[in-house]
Amino acid sequence: MKYYNSIKLTVELLLIIILSVSCKKTKDIVIPDNTVPYYEAVTILQIQSYVNKAYIDISGAEPSVADRDFWVNNLKTNGLDSSARVSFISSLQNGSDYVTQFNNVYIAPMFDGIYDSLTAVAIVDELNYFRSLAIANGDSAISQYWAYEASKMVLVSDASYDFHRGIITINEYKKRMANCYAYDQINMGVTNFVISCFENYLKRSPTDQEQSNSETMVNGQSARIFMRDGSSRGDFLNIMTSSAGFYEGLVIDTYLHLLSRRPNSYEMSSLTEALSNGSKSIKDIQRILTATVEYTGF
Repeated sequence: MKYYNSIKLTVELLLIIILSVSCKKTKDIVIPDNTVPYYEAVTILQIQSYVNKAYIDISGAEPSVADRDFWVNNLKTNGLDSSARVSFISSLQNGSDYVTQFNNVYIAPMFDGIYDSLTAVAIVDELNYFRSLAIANGDSAISQYWAYEASKMVLVSDASYDFHRGIITINEYKKRMANCYAYDQINMGVTNFVISCFENYLKRSPTDQEQSNSETMVNGQSARIFMRDGSSRGDFLNIMTSSAGFYEGLVIDTYLHLLSRRPNSYEMSSLTEALSNGSKSIKDIQRILTATVEYTGF
């Protein structure tokens, strides 16, 4: 059955891409599932299970009984077809809890799962306190250092708001997370910093050559990674967060969260390309996966 579902998901993804190419006027995702589940064969318990699972995965909490029953009835009324499932997931993505759950899945792991925006604000206050002590001691160089670190943490604290309102891209969002005092405290030293970036962004360890060149670049000397040159920490982060591997990492995160598996080679290549060229967003991929038979169970 797992093999069958994997084949079915691959076919669905292929149809999605064909549909996207032939119909570019809309950004709405409609999953072309040719096999609508036979209405009478799907039990209420199965639909309730799907609604509960989607609420937990997308919103981070179980639905109330009233909300669960509303969506169960909505899905039944619409014959459980793919467009009804997509509409359901879109509603959850527009809910107030979606931002928190998104950050839990894609951002918090960069901080060992314990980071949130309130923490960033507290760290900004702490850094400003350090700056005030330096000023009181007449140490202008140290005060400027703390001011610089505080300014980067302000960007971190604003990142969630900026991203979820379309002000910055996911690339900038995740770049800010690694370019701050909090991340440095978790991953002290250039070696640990480079390794953590590879693991968090690309979901793999660097090769020996990548490690060496990356450390050279972060230390302010000219080096090359992924066929691109750089000579600073900022260059390193720009290269990392615009690489093909960065988009692959986002696809992997989404598959692991929703389907508890990594994408196969076709799924990886097609969705990575869609993310990198902007034809699909993370929200789109979430809607695609949660509308499949593999996720719904019917």
